[in-house]
Amino acid sequence: MPLSAAERCRRYREKLKQTNPAKFEQLKKKNAERTKAKKRKIVDMTEEEKQVIRKQWREAKRTKKAKVENLDQATNAIVIKRRKYRSKLLQENKKLKERNKRLLVKNANLHKTFIRYKRRVINLTNRLNIITNKSNEATISRTPVTPIILGKKEIIRNTCLRRNFKRNLQNQ
Repeated sequence: MPLSAAERCRRYREKLKQTNPAKFEQLKKKNAERTKAKKRKIVDMTEEEKQVIRKQWREAKRTKKAKVENLDQATNAIVIKRRKYRSKLLQENKKLKERNKRLLVKNANLHKTFIRYKRRVINLTNRLNIITNKSNEATISRTPVTPIILGKKEIIRNTCLRRNFKRNLQNQ
């Protein structure tokens, strides 16, 4: 595919810059002088030319301002979307932290009740051992003689039995 004139010129300048920097600088100076000579001051122009040039400047300024405003609106929209997304994430994070806190408290409470029931089971098994042995030699210890894993229904039944046992003792 053939190169365009601009590409050929760009390649030539790059090559010239690397191989012969002095000639490259000379071309730059020559180009600067040519553009300076072509440029006319507004003072040297006629009134009609001044109006035409100033109109071009105003139009260029308007288009540049419109581009900047469009760019600002686009960036503002992106910034607003980011802010909304971040605030949504922060709210979600806050809710999750609160939920985590509640669950930790609930876990701690359940652990405490588990410990209480475990102690209760130990006490009940010790009392049961004392009643079944019917001897004064049995001692109450912190750990049960035979570890028993009880479910909720069994714990409730044992507590009911204990209450009935106490009532029977009071009646006698």
